Amino acid sequence: MASTGRRPDGRPTRVGRLHITWEIAAGPRAGRGRGQIFNFGWFDSPFGDMLVLGDARDIVGLAFRGDGRRDDVLRSMQDHWPLAAFRPHQGTLSARVEALRRTGAARIRLAGTERQLQVWAELLAIPKGETRSYLDLARNLGTPRGAQWVGQANGANPVAWLVPCHRVIGSDGGIAGYAWGTALKRAMLEAEGVQLASG
Repeated sequence: MASTGRRPDGRPTRVGRLHITWEIAAGPRAGRGRGQIFNFGWFDSPFGDMLVLGDARDIVGLAFRGDGRRDDVLRSMQDHWPLAAFRPHQGTLSARVEALRRTGAARIRLAGTERQLQVWAELLAIPKGETRSYLDLARNLGTPRGAQWVGQANGANPVAWLVPCHRVIGSDGGIAGYAWGTALKRAMLEAEGVQLASG
């Protein structure tokens, strides 16, 4: 997916039809969400129930029920912004979700530590239909021994699917884990034309 705009630090401000805002947090959860109100709602998607969180302008969270429970998925997203207020308001997000379905266009905001943002920028550089390993990403970031923290940052990605953490697999070609189940990850990759080993 080609980037059409970049910040001075090299992170893309636009990838395809995604417009991206980057927000650095001092720590993994420090102060995150203070003074913010997020609307949330559940929507149908090609991969089952999809939870979308948004502020007045951007999508800030996207997750799937997968093989879990809706309450648990929402709780995990709330943990990402421990000081934010959350209110169920599907109507305010419907137009954004519809635009995403029709055109793939969305405004997203990514809030995380410096290291997390580095990894998420690498995820956005993985073209549709391709995969990378955790080791590949660590090498790209100049830390070939950092596959573990790359995996942790990958798992902390708050905007799944649009920031394609599902395109990261094991060095052995195995599908590796996914927060909402490996069956969902396999379905996403196969929908993008990735050929995966059976099993």
